[in-house]
Amino acid sequence: MKAYKNAPTVGQTEQGTLNEICPNGVSTFSRRRTAIHEAGHAISHAAHGIRVKSVSIWQTGPHWEGWTATEWQPGITPNSQQETDLALACGHISGHVSEQIHTAPLPPASNIAELSQALACQEAMAGKGREIDLQGYAWALLEKNRAYLLRLADNLMLTRRLSGSRLRFLLRGVSL
Repeated sequence: MKAYKNAPTVGQTEQGTLNEICPNGVSTFSRRRTAIHEAGHAISHAAHGIRVKSVSIWQTGPHWEGWTATEWQPGITPNSQQETDLALACGHISGHVSEQIHTAPLPPASNIAELSQALACQEAMAGKGREIDLQGYAWALLEKNRAYLLRLADNLMLTRRLSGSRLRFLLRGVSL
């Protein structure tokens, strides 16, 4: 990709910079934010023993969206029920947390559905007698695996979809 004068970079926070558009009409910042977000989900799932099948990002108008597909299904996991609850809650919130770490500030309504799912999982854990700072837990996990997250996001920026042996290679070494 050709470098453009004043192109936004990850972490720039001035509103004018965030809204700059590349010549093809697509916000580079939005694409990077989505790649970071989906990489956060993938890293969290992999760290908790949930196999990630694919990670994708795509353009919808001037914005980018993404999806991380896993093979996890209820009852089919290497974890206990308590660990599974934590894995699911952390998986839901990790996209949001990875954005906080690498692309702040967040849009006001960023990832409301995922945050709601994470909160529901956290409340379920509390009902079972397990209190946890879910955001702090996810933050520590993503910081520990920062190099893997950034490498995965960089590859998503280039290819828009990762799966199979290439994805497994990129996730090799991710840990709790």
